Amino acid sequence: MEIAADPKLALPEHFPSLSVCLEQCIHFERQPVSGPAAQRGTRIHHYIFGVLTGIFPFAEVPRSYRKAVIRAANCAQEIGGELLLAEEEIPAQLGETIISCMPDFVLESAEGITAINWKTGHERDYRIAQRFYTVALCQRYQVAEIAIVECYVDLNYAKSYRLKFDRSLECAQQLLHRFESRNAELAQNCEYCRWCALGPTGNRSCAVGCAELAMT
Repeated sequence: MEIAADPKLALPEHFPSLSVCLEQCIHFERQPVSGPAAQRGTRIHHYIFGVLTGIFPFAEVPRSYRKAVIRAANCAQEIGGELLLAEEEIPAQLGETIISCMPDFVLESAEGITAINWKTGHERDYRIAQRFYTVALCQRYQVAEIAIVECYVDLNYAKSYRLKFDRSLECAQQLLHRFESRNAELAQNCEYCRWCALGPTGNRSCAVGCAELAMT
């Protein structure tokens, strides 16, 4: 199987993220400011990233966020392996289009490559967005599949599944085509969009779930 991308592909100076696709979703609702839940999630991600990468000690984490950070650390420790990247922007090459992806935490162990995604709040369906991350990571590390772990730090719960490069590339290309063409009616899920949109922060990639395509 050929994975059509140079693992050392340099990022263009400006290239679209998943949010660019979302702007073309006929049901997506941009929000001028992020809500409290999104702001809290952003802060938790900040402290998880800082502690797990050694930027600052756990003692500097505010008490209200310590439980979430501990749960994230336990999840990463249980998976084990070498840290490959954390919150690093990488490209998913979809034909002539390059889409920006930013996985939370990527580990490599004897079991292969695992992308961990820290989640706050209640459980949601992120599989469509994970297709793009799978394409990006498989292209970068030249592997045929990866494991995805969604770690819900508020729920003290994690679920895992494996995604293959070939199917993920197909799904991502289909989704991109539907956004770009604007000809296909996308399933409306405005509650998801309103909750997820982060406005000026630009980090709205997981709102790709508003397009309920049959990509499982």
